[in-house]
Amino acid sequence: MTDLCTTFVTSDHHFFQRPDDFRFHSRLFGMTKPELDQMRIRLWNETVPVDGTIYYVGDFSDGTVLQTMELRRKLNGKIVLIRGNHDLFPIEALQAIFDDVADEKVLDINGSLVHLSHIPDTKRGKDMLRKYAKIVYGHVHEDYDLFPGLCGTFCSCVERNGNRPVSLRDVMAWHPHALQ
Repeated sequence: MTDLCTTFVTSDHHFFQRPDDFRFHSRLFGMTKPELDQMRIRLWNETVPVDGTIYYVGDFSDGTVLQTMELRRKLNGKIVLIRGNHDLFPIEALQAIFDDVADEKVLDINGSLVHLSHIPDTKRGKDMLRKYAKIVYGHVHEDYDLFPGLCGTFCSCVERNGNRPVSLRDVMAWHPHALQ
């Protein structure tokens, strides 16, 4: 059974991102990319317990395999990587870094199915919500709703969630109109 308080989602940290790419994604002005990475590592470890589980919904690192392995050792929790379009290492390297690797996952949360994938399927969103209680996706750094009016979707992008992972308890309770 999944513990909703010690299981988390997040995505799109792009650790070790090149400075010329960083300027397109930063929402924290006046901070270098290494400073942002260090802040996000601290917030991750403040949020995720050592024995927690995190479903990482794509685009973990733009660094080398060695850099990514060293970074992984600094982060709390078991990490299940849902591959994103920037997770380009060979599958063997990803399996050596993460506890599990997949292109998508479906979780059963007390009988409610939760679908996790990096790139949201905007064409099938409404159809997917007939099957899944929640659709968790990454990839979208901008602060807009890809699925207007559909309360069963959640963007796990770190920039949109206070730069820290979000518990599955909060994901399951999240409703877009609650923010208004």
